[in-house]
Amino acid sequence: MTSRFALAFCIAAAMLADCSLSPSPSAPDAPPTAVARALKRPLPLLNKRVSPAVRPAWMNLKGYTGTSDGVTDVSQFLATTIDVFRTNNRKNEGPICQVGPVKQAAGMTLDQTGTLYVAEEFLNSGGVATFKTAETGGSMCGSSGPSFNDPYGNNGQLDPAVDGKRLYLANSTDGIGVPATVVIYDVHRPPAAQGELSDPTVDEGFAVAVDSRHNLFWSNTNKWTSGGQVIEFHNEKMPGTVLKDTQIGADLPGGVLLDKKDNLLLIDQTADTIDIYAPPYNAPASSTISLKGLAGSCALGMSQKQIYCLDYQYGAVDVYTYPKGTYVYSYTNGIDASEGPIGIAIQSAPTKH
Repeated sequence: MTSRFALAFCIAAAMLADCSLSPSPSAPDAPPTAVARALKRPLPLLNKRVSPAVRPAWMNLKGYTGTSDGVTDVSQFLATTIDVFRTNNRKNEGPICQVGPVKQAAGMTLDQTGTLYVAEEFLNSGGVATFKTAETGGSMCGSSGPSFNDPYGNNGQLDPAVDGKRLYLANSTDGIGVPATVVIYDVHRPPAAQGELSDPTVDEGFAVAVDSRHNLFWSNTNKWTSGGQVIEFHNEKMPGTVLKDTQIGADLPGGVLLDKKDNLLLIDQTADTIDIYAPPYNAPASSTISLKGLAGSCALGMSQKQIYCLDYQYGAVDVYTYPKGTYVYSYTNGIDASEGPIGIAIQSAPTKH
């Protein structure tokens, strides 16, 4: 049976021939806890149909003259485009347009100009693709920009972060001795990397986030315990510091992000929680959000009053209040669990130019 670790890694990594998202024929049914969670979900979650495109380009949609809600970008590992949804999607509408093309897309991030950065991995190469959103009409809502090459080739490109000057790419490992790293790029000088960060305690890397002071936070698994942890690189420099209070035992980590108060959020994929740490991150989690399903990545809304988590088990975006963590609603229309939902990002909805 495919383990939770294997499932997360298969979604995020290169989906080699020996890596399947489906359990073996002899695998038992889902545990009662997972079934119970599924039954508690609202009925719209049973709708997996993608609504036909009946609207014009997203920048012309009624109600998109403001930027309070924005739009939500969702990547699915086996899909060839990034789907763009209304962020306020209580009606379970399908995507309003797509960005692409992409190949085996993973994590995503956005800069202040609205440029979308997508970690990609294909054949023997990989890196970060960029898209300038809302420049085209019809069913597509973005045009391709420059790409950034990973010097390690196909090394499990998982998650990017950007701070205006630098682009960071969290790699996993290719299983043949290439270490997990965070590759650094100058956003104005593609495609070559300018440097990298690593740490001797790391086995596999997962996600990155950067604060306003250029401190980098990297979620990964510890080489000796196999459990999750976060390493901070002060001012983007080595050596890194293992934030001991973020070590989550043998649990598998997921995405890491920062809110506007610099609280550090770490997804625990084993416990189905988001652990929230207050700066300077030298104490246990000050609060925890319980999730309804298996999520590897989440994104804070524009006002940071809600947090949106991409559930790869059921193929859904689950919405919670933030920081309290009260479940609000979910939508699934256009998201397919068999496609490997993996990345989510939220941006302002631009007006028509």
